[in-house]
Amino acid sequence: MGRVLKIQETVGKGDGAKPFYFCLLIQPEHAVLVVLDDKGNPSIPDYRQYPGNVRLALREYVTQFQQEMGQKGNSLWGNTVIFPFSDKKDPQDSQGISDPSSTLLDLVISTGLLVDASFSPLKKAEGTYRLFLQLTKETDEKVAFHIGLQNLDDESVLIVPREAVQSRQFFPVHRERILCNGLLYQVEDLGPLWKQVPAIEGACKEQDLSIHLSLVVSNFPNLGIQYEGFTLYQGEQRITQGALLFKEVDPYGYLHLRPVYYLEGYPPGFLEEQDIIRLAEIDRDFKTIKIAEVLYGPSPVQSFKNLLYKQGKSIEKGVFQEESYFILTPEVAEDLIANHFVELMNHFVLLQSEVLHRYKVRLSRPLLKMRLSWGIDFLGGEARIEIEGKDFSFHEFVHSYVKEGYIKLADNTRLYVLPREIERLRRLVSVNSREKEKVAISFFNYPALIALPNIQAEGDGWEKAREFYVGLNHLAEKEETYPLAEGSLRPYQNYGVRWLAHVTSHRLGACLADDMGLGKTVQVLALLRKHYQKAPCRPSLILMPRSLLYNWEAELKRFAPELGYRIFHGSQRDKEDLQDPSLRVVLSTYTTARIDQELFQAIQWEYIILDESQNIKNMENKTSRAILSFSSQYRIAMSGTPIENNLGELYSLFAFLNPSLFGSWSDFVHTYMQPIQENKDAEVARELRLKIYPFILRRLKEDVLLELPKKTEQTMLIELDPQHLKLYQMIEREQREAVNECFERGDVVKGLFLLLRAMTVLRRLAGIPEEESAYPGISAKREYLLDMIENLAAEGHKCLVFTNFIAAVETLSEDLSRRGLAHLVMTGATVDRQSLVHRFQTDPSIKAFIMTLKTGGVGLNLTAADYVFIFDPWWNRSAEAQAIDRVYRIGQTKPVFSYRLIAKDTIEERILQLQQQKVDLVNTILNNDGDLVKSLTPEDIQFLLGGKRKDKGVTVL
Repeated sequence: MGRVLKIQETVGKGDGAKPFYFCLLIQPEHAVLVVLDDKGNPSIPDYRQYPGNVRLALREYVTQFQQEMGQKGNSLWGNTVIFPFSDKKDPQDSQGISDPSSTLLDLVISTGLLVDASFSPLKKAEGTYRLFLQLTKETDEKVAFHIGLQNLDDESVLIVPREAVQSRQFFPVHRERILCNGLLYQVEDLGPLWKQVPAIEGACKEQDLSIHLSLVVSNFPNLGIQYEGFTLYQGEQRITQGALLFKEVDPYGYLHLRPVYYLEGYPPGFLEEQDIIRLAEIDRDFKTIKIAEVLYGPSPVQSFKNLLYKQGKSIEKGVFQEESYFILTPEVAEDLIANHFVELMNHFVLLQSEVLHRYKVRLSRPLLKMRLSWGIDFLGGEARIEIEGKDFSFHEFVHSYVKEGYIKLADNTRLYVLPREIERLRRLVSVNSREKEKVAISFFNYPALIALPNIQAEGDGWEKAREFYVGLNHLAEKEETYPLAEGSLRPYQNYGVRWLAHVTSHRLGACLADDMGLGKTVQVLALLRKHYQKAPCRPSLILMPRSLLYNWEAELKRFAPELGYRIFHGSQRDKEDLQDPSLRVVLSTYTTARIDQELFQAIQWEYIILDESQNIKNMENKTSRAILSFSSQYRIAMSGTPIENNLGELYSLFAFLNPSLFGSWSDFVHTYMQPIQENKDAEVARELRLKIYPFILRRLKEDVLLELPKKTEQTMLIELDPQHLKLYQMIEREQREAVNECFERGDVVKGLFLLLRAMTVLRRLAGIPEEESAYPGISAKREYLLDMIENLAAEGHKCLVFTNFIAAVETLSEDLSRRGLAHLVMTGATVDRQSLVHRFQTDPSIKAFIMTLKTGGVGLNLTAADYVFIFDPWWNRSAEAQAIDRVYRIGQTKPVFSYRLIAKDTIEERILQLQQQKVDLVNTILNNDGDLVKSLTPEDIQFLLGGKRKDKGVTVL
């Protein structure tokens, strides 16, 4: 308090100016801002006696105080105003401004005169924050909610201790300001219920988590959520259904019911009573939380009234309505249930339908009973339906129900089954066209069948299917490991290889769809290594985009060098190489597979493995048709994109992996695509997911966070297109000859100048040939980078791209714009850098940030990104490290993956080789290319310009 008074003594200029301070009082329901004199008494000094921000703050306070007290037109310093202050000196009893505005709070903070009830100074926290909710699982049945504040600049999170919330040390004082432990935080809009923020703190039953979170996200629009092991997504909009909640038939025979909005998984009436506008949908299998907007359909009350009118029922005669509740007379209820029950089922979800039993109507759930043997691609046998004690063959039940619309019991009770349950049974169980008592079931429908609420199944076919699917659940318990020639697999990678081995050992195809950077290649190599150790067998074919060929080669040499391999690609490929008995792996491209379709068809492969399997997403193109015609014992696909979100690509993928899973394209469209895409059928979508999930293993970085190093760096060798390489070699030769001519005639100065120019020309030519020539295409480097950014953006990641050339920044920006990817650009000419950084950090729509290496190397915090690409690496590793550290720094909560893109057979690959052979070149502080040139020998110069080769190859790390 003394410090505050001392400050006040220095600001008073008028003779009547006296010391005072602003006091922010936290009361049970709201915050109150009061002005107290140096003795702690309520007071409002004359703001005209003070200068600067003190004057502005006091005047704003007076204005708002007058408004709150309902006083207009009078000066606070005239004789007509009586202050409604108490004589008590306890500040908590003082009257002031309730819920002060953000403008007033900012002005008051700027004076340095703001204190709390204990007279401790209050300060403003730096930056802008978002309300944050951290979920922790306290027990198997209980989840705790902890309030926090997330800094929007660096994404760091301050978790507020529960005691601080309970003691009101954490308290919302405005919808954009929160007081926490003596600091006033500026936060994103908390929404109209901002005063209820402390009520979020607490716990709920794990089974009720979705309901509690839906309440929270509906009431607090800008809320961050973190639940360990779960990934947050923006889900698709959910449209409500109308439902009838049958309450009772009273002693007088009147039927009581209530039409409500309904979504499965949420209590009847919950949506409208709690004004739920967003849902938090928890998927415990896939470890996701999807936040979905709720769109309300037609009013269930009005829909029910319309149905009554349609049937000639009068609201005035026989139907009574009180708000959203309806009461039907016995006559009206009897007629409605007896004659229009199917219409009720078609228009509404029927809740607590057991109330209707007195009308001899039952909404029942059939029991499916099966005995199945093993067939080719299917399980065959007998199936029966049992319902309310009555037994039918499957064909008899379905045929009768479809014909009559219900099943009639001996006492004339009509049994109804929900239409979607009948449709589900017809999708999952097929009746033999020749023997109606026999059924066939797809092996792949096992997960959807065991998810049925009522099912009994037995037989050797069923047990074989069960063995496979149950085996998936016990892979983590197995101890089998897969050693590598160098290093070892991380635990999640070991699990991935076990999963691949389990699926493929049953002659089924598998898709490894891990996040980029998690080591899909090394997992596949570990599987092949173990497989070929058991016994000699046929070679395996690995197909990929051309840009990945030499990275696969490097990984093979490093992790499985004993596997004999050939790169079968380009004009030098020789089909005789494929006859080598020691051959284990053939590395080739999708283009080569199309061109050499007949050659590859003639070989019985051990494995066919597709890297970047989205290359066969179009079933109509020649490449896809060619690959589907190849024969192999086992099949694996690798993809870093969430393919389950694209139904067309999903069909193409499984046409390669497990063709019988979906059958024909027309079957797939009828069974899945139309119901899901056109009708938004959540039941069919869930069934589809159950069908495919055993054959797709997808781990996100967040799922294996504890097993990953905080920073992973990798070099990617990218082969140039033949036309591009030919152009490069021609210009390289011209540059080399010009440099050599100068050195040969003793003109060292000009020779060094030409050498520096040649290095720049060749570097630009390797990545953006359009800038140095009339090259008509797009470089392989650009194409690779754009594909990576597009895939990562689809997965929800953000990327940084660093380049040494402004021309590359502009070209890559144009490329991303053509692909519809929102991004930002920064060069040395950029003025307002911090606003760009803030936007990249906070705007989820921005997927990439392209900048020059020098611009991005200093003073920026870009932790929203978790992938970094060095488009045109050079000799200065320290500059690249600085750039990568823009991402890997305080506030980064995710592992960071960085990729150096190297154009093969160019100056970039040669400088990389020199770095590995000349340690002093890497360790020396080189400030510019001139320093680099001085450190090179004549032999090095010739090597850089393509004049001769060194024997030692490049190691890709």
